[in-house]
Amino acid sequence: MVDYDYTVLGVGVSALLVIFNTITHIKKDKKTKSKSKSKPKLSFVEQVQLQLRECEERVRTKLEKRYIEEFETLKADDKQYKFNYFQEELLKELIRLDGIELSEMNDLEKKQGLKTSRKGLIKYIQGLQKELDAFKRDHKDIQ
Repeated sequence: MVDYDYTVLGVGVSALLVIFNTITHIKKDKKTKSKSKSKPKLSFVEQVQLQLRECEERVRTKLEKRYIEEFETLKADDKQYKFNYFQEELLKELIRLDGIELSEMNDLEKKQGLKTSRKGLIKYIQGLQKELDAFKRDHKDIQ
């Protein structure tokens, strides 16, 4: 009977060790998988290009398109809110673009290309702001 108790105890301890080892291996696998899924580091130029693309996408697809599609279906109070929201979002995008620092770049050709892209986006956003001001003048339900 005593031998039986030690056998049960041995099996129990062995099971616990197997479970413990399995858990630690799962944790290690998760850590290595998360490290392997990390994005490769981008160069400074690639980071700026990504910022410019993201800004353009936010303005052209999310802000401009959504604003135009939704505006006519809104009530007067909602139109005012949406108008102010759109103005603010455009201003935020201009501030983001202004925060892109290119003065440290040594490659003058790439620097000029990024400056041109940024300048084009800024002009596009400023054009939207002018259109928005004209739209406000034409719609009396917006103050």
